[in-house]
Amino acid sequence: MGMSDYYKMLRDKVGNELIFIPSVATIIRNEAGEILFQYKGNGAKWSLPAGAIEPGEAPAEAIVREVKEETGLHVVPKKLLGVFGGSDFRYEYPNGDKVEYNVFLFECEVKSGKLNPVDRETVELRYFKVEEIPELALPYPNSLFSQPSHEETYFQWKEDSLKTKNTYDKLENDIANLSQQHWPGFEAVAFALYDQEKVYLYRHPKFTQQVLPWNEQFLGDTIILFGDYPTAIVSVERYEDMESLYSILAHELFHGFQYVKGEKRFPNEMLGISYPLIEENVELRSQERLHLYHAVMGTADARVKHLQNFVSKREKRISLIGEYIEYENDLETVEGPAWYMELKVYAEKSPLPYEKVVEKYSSYLLNKEDASIHLRRSCCSSGLFLSLLLDELSPNWKEGFFESNQTLYELLKKHLDLKMEPIDEIVISDEAKTIVKMVKNRKESELIEFQAKKGYHLMLEGDITASMIDPMNITKVENRLLHKNFLKIKVNEKEYLFQQPVLAYTNENSRVISKLHVILDAKPVEKEGTLVINDVGEFNGKLCEKNGMFNLYLNNPNNLNK
Repeated sequence: MGMSDYYKMLRDKVGNELIFIPSVATIIRNEAGEILFQYKGNGAKWSLPAGAIEPGEAPAEAIVREVKEETGLHVVPKKLLGVFGGSDFRYEYPNGDKVEYNVFLFECEVKSGKLNPVDRETVELRYFKVEEIPELALPYPNSLFSQPSHEETYFQWKEDSLKTKNTYDKLENDIANLSQQHWPGFEAVAFALYDQEKVYLYRHPKFTQQVLPWNEQFLGDTIILFGDYPTAIVSVERYEDMESLYSILAHELFHGFQYVKGEKRFPNEMLGISYPLIEENVELRSQERLHLYHAVMGTADARVKHLQNFVSKREKRISLIGEYIEYENDLETVEGPAWYMELKVYAEKSPLPYEKVVEKYSSYLLNKEDASIHLRRSCCSSGLFLSLLLDELSPNWKEGFFESNQTLYELLKKHLDLKMEPIDEIVISDEAKTIVKMVKNRKESELIEFQAKKGYHLMLEGDITASMIDPMNITKVENRLLHKNFLKIKVNEKEYLFQQPVLAYTNENSRVISKLHVILDAKPVEKEGTLVINDVGEFNGKLCEKNGMFNLYLNNPNNLNK
């Protein structure tokens, strides 16, 4: 059937001008998994079976009617796959008519009929393999075609649609009403949402102006002292949906709450950077994390056995790596509750069932390779699951938590009456051996890739101190530390911020740097003993070039004779 009387009336009134049309489309698969498309000729592109919703017609009714008219098939809608619209779904027909479709995309099942279109618009109907899908009139995401079924409905939207002050104002209201049911006595400190140009500041006792220009204090997602007041900061450019932005903000606000409560159990980050890569530890730690997962997600009957294995393996690891276990325990204790708050808030906002949300977060716990590559993040996830476990074993565990000096692991053991089975022999799996080799190779590769980057390679040499680091984004190989995100250094009491990857050469103290490898876009030029690095600052020293490598010997005591 061609255009209905209703849309003809609209077209007669506006001519070729844009018409907004609520519409439906469907993915229909044959037994081979191929997808049905139609071609209407006259220079138009291929499309899914689709059409406009008529006045008084429900979307599901419309797709059944349209498919019957355009293909001859009788179908039943089984699932809403996605909702689409906006400027991406504007289309101009060969005759000049302009439309913008708001599309309900269904997955339909064929109940009867044969391919035999009733209307005269369809020139050809054909099933295509996923890898051979023709160019389409409308830009549906490829993921909807490559997977036969989806648990979640796809909602199309642009990332920037969240990034408005009105949205942030609403977020402030949500934070103000953030329930204390997740943590007794929780109080939100100030927070700031920022992009590359602006900072949107809320709940700060010393600032009435809410919109400030961005400056280098606002880096990463963390807690800072802004105007001598704890302030959670979150980059809005990292997150694509409201539940993610809201939950990570709750995470950082919890760190602000920890600051107010006087939390002291912070890990020694230098231990994390120098954490040993040992096959025996990788093997036991992988097993330990699996037992922790099953203790939370499994049955109550199986929990005791999993907890027994979990504790036995961690106690054995103490004899293997000594003080480095303290790093894990402390990090779990500080970050685990923040991840706990994040998960609880995400579950409030997300359309996913709570069990699915926990499964989503468990990926960080169960990925064995990631646990060795991203040690810090892996401790955060085990801290989260220890917190969830304590909810089951001791529902009031959060009462007095900040007055205690015990770690989450110690709190867990206090609530258990388990007979530990000593581990005399550690059988190292091929998987653990492969992980150790893979992590070593990956770290070396990251440094090699950095050193092979195009640009002007400059080595700063002298007395340099790392004054601010991002411990989650550092790769260490022997005495070399690749700071992948940013590094703030101090030279002769002056601070400099590099917002780019840099390679630091250190001694046993990872904050004491003898050489800093930087890659520049422009050739370094020394003028009267000063070298200016764009967006970083001026360095005083002597510049030399040899074999395409530039060295700047800084004016400090170690370099006076160079």
